[in-house]
Amino acid sequence: MPASVASKYAAQAKAGYTVDSLTQQLDDMTLEQAVRSLLRELELERRGIVTRLEWQLADGDLSDAQRVTLFRVCQEGLNNVVKHANAHSVTIRTRASGEQLQLVLEDDGRGLPQSRPQQGYGLLGIRERVQALGGSLQLSCIHGTQLTVNLPSRRREESHD
Repeated sequence: MPASVASKYAAQAKAGYTVDSLTQQLDDMTLEQAVRSLLRELELERRGIVTRLEWQLADGDLSDAQRVTLFRVCQEGLNNVVKHANAHSVTIRTRASGEQLQLVLEDDGRGLPQSRPQQGYGLLGIRERVQALGGSLQLSCIHGTQLTVNLPSRRREESHD
């Protein structure tokens, strides 16, 4: 992990965003409730960004590591929408299909600028988290930005242990 990614996680840890504290927070609410809370905290509506959440994942189908990772993906993706996208709307969709779990976060903003690298340290960090769980992360910037995360289902993950 590059030093700057590690330092970002260290800064988050100092701010109280450790995996343990986040897991404890997620113990008190479902992942869907936590994402809804994140949407409220970021005040997207006040910023003129219409939000839509289409949630089709049951927490019982997710391991703790998957819950934390999917929350982090939402956190990083939504922070990028607020800071960089100049978007008017953002949609988060989740679904379980066979042996795959999928989260898609998309906005109608300006996408990533051509003059900047495709991925900053925040996206690099969540890509590493997703890959550590045997998943994949795709980023598309054709019309706005679309971040797609695919993870193996918990049932598949447990059958390989």
